[in-house]
Amino acid sequence: MKHVFIAVTLILFFVGCTNKQKPGTQSSPAVEYKLLGAKPDSSVPKMKLEQLLKTAGDFKGKNVVLEGVYGGACGDGDYYFKDKFDMIEFSLDQGSDIEKLKIGTPIRLYGRVIVHTSEKKKGKEGNEVREAAVSVEGKGVEYQ
Repeated sequence: MKHVFIAVTLILFFVGCTNKQKPGTQSSPAVEYKLLGAKPDSSVPKMKLEQLLKTAGDFKGKNVVLEGVYGGACGDGDYYFKDKFDMIEFSLDQGSDIEKLKIGTPIRLYGRVIVHTSEKKKGKEGNEVREAAVSVEGKGVEYQ
């Protein structure tokens, strides 16, 4: 009788393990995002913030989608977008709604890349050094 009980237990264990569904199926729905503003079409490139910062000139004036987290509000009415150690500012018309998000909330930022450059003279040689600041003119934000 003991052997029958063990056999039935093992069979039920293995049947239960093989019937588990993968994430994103009916028993475990995919994470849903809520939308503020416009949603990008599928042709808009998705990228990491680190990649955008390294190649900002290539994307100046173009639309992109960045995945990261909400980093809070600036004093000037803009907001912070953060991905790992990198952070940029972004603007958004629906600002009063985004300010309700907690810092660290996962977001997808859709918008146009703005690259601000300035030239400064450095040192006795008078060499010009270019500095760039990257921001995004937000068109939409999806958040969890």
